[in-house]
Amino acid sequence: DNVTIRYEFQRQLFVNTLAQTNGFSGDLPASSKNFGGIWTRTITNSIVSEFRAFYQKIGVEFGGCSAVQAGCIPGPLDIGSAVTNITFPTLNGRSLLSIGPATNLPQGRVGKVYQLADNISWSHGKHSLIFGAEYKHLNEVSPFLPNFNGAFGFSSAARIINNAPSSIGLTVGDPTLAFTEDDQYYFVQD
Repeated sequence: DNVTIRYEFQRQLFVNTLAQTNGFSGDLPASSKNFGGIWTRTITNSIVSEFRAFYQKIGVEFGGCSAVQAGCIPGPLDIGSAVTNITFPTLNGRSLLSIGPATNLPQGRVGKVYQLADNISWSHGKHSLIFGAEYKHLNEVSPFLPNFNGAFGFSSAARIINNAPSSIGLTVGDPTLAFTEDDQYYFVQD
Protein backbone atom coordinates (compact mmCIF):
# COMPACT_ATOMS: atom_id res chain seq x y z
CA ASP A 1 0.00 0.00 0.00
CA ASN A 2 1.09 3.53 -0.80
CA VAL A 3 -0.96 6.52 0.34
CA THR A 4 -0.38 10.12 -0.75
CA ILE A 5 -2.30 13.07 0.66
CA ARG A 6 -2.08 16.60 -0.73
CA TYR A 7 -3.47 19.95 0.39
CA GLU A 8 -2.88 23.21 -1.47
CA PHE A 9 -4.30 26.63 -0.66
CA GLN A 10 -3.78 29.87 -2.55
CA ARG A 11 -5.17 33.34 -1.95
CA GLN A 12 -4.46 36.45 -3.94
CA LEU A 13 -5.76 39.99 -3.92
CA PHE A 14 -4.93 42.09 -6.92
CA VAL A 15 -5.81 45.54 -5.61
CA ASN A 16 -7.11 48.01 -8.18
CA THR A 17 -6.42 45.60 -11.05
CA LEU A 18 -9.55 46.74 -12.88
CA ALA A 19 -8.49 50.41 -12.91
CA GLN A 20 -9.66 52.20 -16.01
CA THR A 21 -8.90 55.63 -17.39
CA ASN A 22 -12.48 56.80 -16.84
CA GLY A 23 -12.15 56.80 -13.05
CA PHE A 24 -13.66 53.42 -12.16
CA SER A 25 -11.65 50.80 -10.33
CA GLY A 26 -12.05 47.41 -8.73
CA ASP A 27 -10.09 44.63 -7.11
CA LEU A 28 -9.68 41.08 -8.36
CA PRO A 29 -9.63 38.77 -5.32
CA ALA A 30 -9.25 35.02 -5.90
CA SER A 31 -8.67 31.86 -3.90
CA SER A 32 -8.32 28.16 -4.56
CA LYS A 33 -8.18 24.98 -2.51
CA ASN A 34 -7.18 21.48 -3.54
CA PHE A 35 -7.41 18.57 -1.13
CA GLY A 36 -7.20 14.90 -1.93
CA GLY A 37 -5.38 11.65 -1.84
CA ILE A 38 -4.26 8.64 -3.82
CA TRP A 39 -4.24 5.09 -2.49
CA THR A 40 -2.23 2.63 -4.56
CA ARG A 41 -2.64 -1.01 -3.52
CA THR A 42 -0.93 -4.10 -4.88
CA ILE A 43 -3.73 -6.66 -4.74
CA THR A 44 -1.75 -9.56 -6.28
CA ASN A 45 1.53 -9.89 -8.19
CA SER A 46 -0.39 -9.01 -11.38
CA ILE A 47 -3.15 -6.62 -10.19
CA VAL A 48 -2.64 -3.08 -8.91
CA SER A 49 -5.39 -0.63 -7.94
CA GLU A 50 -5.05 3.16 -7.83
CA PHE A 51 -7.93 4.98 -6.09
CA ARG A 52 -8.11 8.80 -6.14
CA ALA A 53 -10.41 11.16 -4.24
CA PHE A 54 -10.16 14.95 -4.57
CA TYR A 55 -12.00 18.13 -3.64
CA GLN A 56 -11.23 21.37 -5.48
CA LYS A 57 -12.65 24.86 -5.03
CA ILE A 58 -11.94 28.07 -6.90
CA GLY A 59 -13.41 31.49 -6.30
CA VAL A 60 -12.74 34.71 -8.20
CA GLU A 61 -14.39 38.14 -8.36
CA PHE A 62 -14.05 40.89 -10.94
CA GLY A 63 -15.19 43.93 -8.99
CA GLY A 64 -15.37 45.09 -5.41
CA CYS A 65 -12.86 47.30 -3.69
CA SER A 66 -10.91 46.85 -0.50
CA ALA A 67 -11.92 50.34 0.60
CA VAL A 68 -15.13 52.28 0.06
CA GLN A 69 -14.31 54.86 -2.59
CA ALA A 70 -15.95 56.81 -5.37
CA GLY A 71 -15.84 54.99 -8.70
CA CYS A 72 -15.60 51.53 -7.14
CA ILE A 73 -17.02 48.75 -9.29
CA PRO A 74 -19.18 46.77 -6.83
CA GLY A 75 -18.64 43.09 -6.10
CA PRO A 76 -20.54 40.52 -8.18
CA LEU A 77 -23.26 39.98 -5.60
CA ASP A 78 -23.98 43.75 -5.71
CA ILE A 79 -24.35 43.83 -9.51
CA GLY A 80 -27.59 45.82 -9.22
CA SER A 81 -25.73 48.84 -7.82
CA ALA A 82 -23.19 49.07 -10.66
CA VAL A 83 -23.13 52.25 -12.73
CA THR A 84 -24.60 52.22 -16.26
CA ASN A 85 -22.10 52.29 -19.12
CA ILE A 86 -22.37 55.32 -21.43
CA THR A 87 -20.18 55.74 -24.52
CA PHE A 88 -19.75 58.97 -26.43
CA PRO A 89 -18.83 59.69 -30.05
CA THR A 90 -15.62 61.17 -31.40
CA LEU A 91 -16.09 64.94 -31.61
CA ASN A 92 -13.81 67.16 -33.69
CA GLY A 93 -11.30 64.31 -33.97
CA ARG A 94 -11.18 63.72 -30.21
CA SER A 95 -12.42 60.55 -28.54
CA LEU A 96 -14.45 61.15 -25.42
CA LEU A 97 -14.10 58.78 -22.50
CA SER A 98 -16.97 56.53 -21.61
CA ILE A 99 -18.73 56.76 -18.28
CA GLY A 100 -19.18 53.69 -16.12
CA PRO A 101 -17.38 50.38 -15.94
CA ALA A 102 -17.25 47.86 -18.76
CA THR A 103 -20.59 46.17 -19.50
CA ASN A 104 -19.20 42.78 -18.42
CA LEU A 105 -18.42 43.97 -14.86
CA PRO A 106 -18.91 42.99 -12.14
CA GLN A 107 -18.75 39.23 -12.42
CA GLY A 108 -17.38 36.25 -10.53
CA ARG A 109 -17.60 32.54 -9.95
CA VAL A 110 -17.25 29.93 -7.25
CA GLY A 111 -16.74 26.40 -8.49
CA LYS A 112 -16.47 23.19 -6.49
CA VAL A 113 -15.49 19.79 -7.88
CA TYR A 114 -15.72 16.46 -6.06
CA GLN A 115 -13.87 13.64 -7.84
CA LEU A 116 -13.62 9.88 -7.28
CA ALA A 117 -11.68 7.59 -9.62
CA ASP A 118 -10.26 4.07 -9.61
CA ASN A 119 -7.88 2.48 -12.13
CA ILE A 120 -7.02 -1.22 -12.13
CA SER A 121 -3.87 -2.50 -13.88
CA TRP A 122 -3.77 -6.23 -14.64
CA SER A 123 -0.90 -8.11 -16.29
CA HIS A 124 -2.22 -11.39 -17.74
CA GLY A 125 -0.20 -13.45 -20.22
CA LYS A 126 0.70 -11.28 -23.21
CA HIS A 127 -1.81 -8.63 -22.10
CA SER A 128 -1.30 -5.56 -19.99
CA LEU A 129 -4.84 -4.39 -19.22
CA ILE A 130 -5.87 -1.19 -17.53
CA PHE A 131 -9.46 -0.18 -16.88
CA GLY A 132 -11.18 2.28 -14.67
CA ALA A 133 -13.98 4.65 -13.85
CA GLU A 134 -14.29 8.23 -12.67
CA TYR A 135 -17.13 10.27 -11.18
CA LYS A 136 -17.17 14.08 -10.87
CA HIS A 137 -19.75 16.28 -9.18
CA LEU A 138 -19.53 19.98 -10.08
CA ASN A 139 -21.27 22.79 -8.23
CA GLU A 140 -20.92 26.27 -9.80
CA VAL A 141 -22.26 29.70 -8.88
CA SER A 142 -21.54 32.54 -11.33
CA PRO A 143 -22.92 36.02 -10.66
CA PHE A 144 -22.66 37.50 -14.17
CA LEU A 145 -25.07 39.11 -16.61
CA PRO A 146 -23.65 41.58 -19.16
CA ASN A 147 -25.56 44.86 -19.56
CA PHE A 148 -27.57 44.17 -16.39
CA ASN A 149 -27.40 47.90 -15.56
CA GLY A 150 -27.71 49.03 -19.16
CA ALA A 151 -25.40 50.42 -21.81
CA PHE A 152 -26.15 53.59 -23.72
CA GLY A 153 -24.28 54.82 -26.78
CA PHE A 154 -24.41 58.24 -28.41
CA SER A 155 -23.28 58.74 -32.01
CA SER A 156 -23.34 62.56 -32.16
CA ALA A 157 -23.28 65.72 -30.06
CA ALA A 158 -26.91 66.40 -31.02
CA ARG A 159 -27.95 63.03 -29.57
CA ILE A 160 -26.11 63.85 -26.33
CA ILE A 161 -27.80 67.27 -26.04
CA ASN A 162 -31.25 65.78 -26.78
CA ASN A 163 -30.66 62.81 -24.47
CA ALA A 164 -31.42 60.48 -27.40
CA PRO A 165 -29.06 57.50 -27.34
CA SER A 166 -28.36 55.85 -30.68
CA SER A 167 -28.03 52.45 -29.00
CA ILE A 168 -29.37 50.92 -25.82
CA GLY A 169 -28.45 47.56 -24.37
CA LEU A 170 -30.29 46.16 -21.37
CA THR A 171 -30.45 42.60 -20.11
CA VAL A 172 -33.10 41.41 -17.68
CA GLY A 173 -33.15 38.26 -15.62
CA ASP A 174 -31.48 36.73 -12.62
CA PRO A 175 -27.81 37.78 -12.69
CA THR A 176 -26.71 34.70 -10.74
CA LEU A 177 -26.29 31.44 -12.63
CA ALA A 178 -26.07 28.39 -10.38
CA PHE A 179 -25.83 24.84 -11.66
CA THR A 180 -24.68 21.35 -10.76
CA GLU A 181 -23.34 18.67 -13.04
CA ASP A 182 -22.58 14.97 -12.60
CA ASP A 183 -20.08 13.38 -14.99
CA GLN A 184 -19.03 9.72 -15.37
CA TYR A 185 -16.13 8.29 -17.36
CA TYR A 186 -15.18 4.65 -18.10
CA PHE A 187 -12.31 3.17 -20.05
CA VAL A 188 -10.58 -0.11 -20.94
CA GLN A 189 -7.17 -0.41 -22.59
CA ASP A 190 -5.00 -3.36 -23.58
